[in-house]
Amino acid sequence: MILFLTGTFAFCLIAVGFILFYFKSVKKIYQKQLQLEKNRLEHQQELLKNAIRVEEQERRRFSRDLHDEAGALLAGIKLKMKLIQQDAGDPGRVRQLSLEAREMLGTTIQSVRNISHNLLPPSLETFGLFRCLEGFFRDLQASVETDFQYETDRERLPPEVELAMYRIVSELCNNTLKHANAGKITMHLQVEGNNLKAVYQDNGKGMDTGAARDPEVLASGLGFKNIESRIAMLSGTITLDSAPGKGMDVRIEISL
Repeated sequence: MILFLTGTFAFCLIAVGFILFYFKSVKKIYQKQLQLEKNRLEHQQELLKNAIRVEEQERRRFSRDLHDEAGALLAGIKLKMKLIQQDAGDPGRVRQLSLEAREMLGTTIQSVRNISHNLLPPSLETFGLFRCLEGFFRDLQASVETDFQYETDRERLPPEVELAMYRIVSELCNNTLKHANAGKITMHLQVEGNNLKAVYQDNGKGMDTGAARDPEVLASGLGFKNIESRIAMLSGTITLDSAPGKGMDVRIEISL
């Protein structure tokens, strides 16, 4: 009888211990899930803030370009016209001022074209992303070897996707040219049904992928927050694979 009671008591202790261990494990898993969800929400909020910041930066740049370039040139033309009125009695002086005003007007027109091109490249709007990037990488060959390929059953993509992908590719190439010391850039785009897949690679010096999101690195222009924000606005995904001395591999997927 004593042996039976002792065995029962031991069994109860083991059962209680198992139950406590089970609930403790469940609690740890639940806490981990909560932390992961918290991290995910914080990351989404950070991307949203960065998307707003990127938009504001582009607006400020547009405003600055108009003010510093086109605005200054137009002010100069206005001054030339005022001088022409003042010196109307001197044909030679009027002719010289008119030539100068004409040259400044031509420079202004070119400046406005450049600003417009930076906002939305004409070839992107006219021919679409694939043909636009063909020209982009062809021009880039003056600085680095390039290999651009695409496979698609669509001639055009949604406008917001085309513009975002053009900005993303431009920023990736800019980072490579400025910081990677690469000899070659490879870009492959593939559209299958409603999915767009993009693979960007360079053979540069690579980087620590953790450092790519460090605030100091972001400030230096090496970060990928701008790119992540553009991808997030399209509900896409991006993965970055890189290491010092190993080049860079960026893969993007977007549902169309």
